[in-house]
Amino acid sequence: MKTCPYCGVALEYDENHYFCTFCQMTVASADVQSNGRRKPLLADPFVCADYAELSTPELMEKSTYFLMVLLRQVRQERKDKYNYVRLFNKVIDAGRNEYLEVAQESGKTYEWWTRKAWVIENILRDRMATFPVRVTDYYLSGLVDHIQTYNQKPMFLARKGDREQNASSVRPR
Repeated sequence: MKTCPYCGVALEYDENHYFCTFCQMTVASADVQSNGRRKPLLADPFVCADYAELSTPELMEKSTYFLMVLLRQVRQERKDKYNYVRLFNKVIDAGRNEYLEVAQESGKTYEWWTRKAWVIENILRDRMATFPVRVTDYYLSGLVDHIQTYNQKPMFLARKGDREQNASSVRPR
C-alpha cells in the first residue's frame, strides 16, 4: 500500500500523482512510501571543509547532518586561522614589520571562516531554533543513531486491526 512519507496515511492516486488527504498535499512519486514507512534519511558519509566554498543558497539545500559536520570543520579552520593571526600579531608587535602583509591576509582569511561559521549556524538555527555550541563525535554519533532509528520506525497507530486498515482510517477533526 502506498503511504504518505509524513503522516503514514494511504495515498490516493489521481492522474499521475499521489495525494495525501490528511496532509492535504500532492506527494512526489519519489517520496511515496509503503506501509507507513518514513522517508529514509541518510547521514552524508563524506563531508570536508572544502564544502564551505558553497554559496549560502547551496548550503541551505544540504541536510542538517551535513551542516553539523561542516560546522565542526569550519570552526576548526576558524580556530587555526585565529591562531595564525595571533602569531603574526606577536611577531609584528616585536618589530618585525616584514610580516605585516601576511598578517593582514591571515586576518581576512580568519574573517571569511568566521562568517562562514555564522552562515551555517544561522541555517541550523532556522531549522532547529538553535545550533550546537560544540559538535563532538558523541553528538554526531547520536544524530546518526537517531536517523537510523527513525528510518526504521513505521507510522501506524496501535489499534485493533491491521496496518492497512489503520493507515487508511483517518477521521476528520
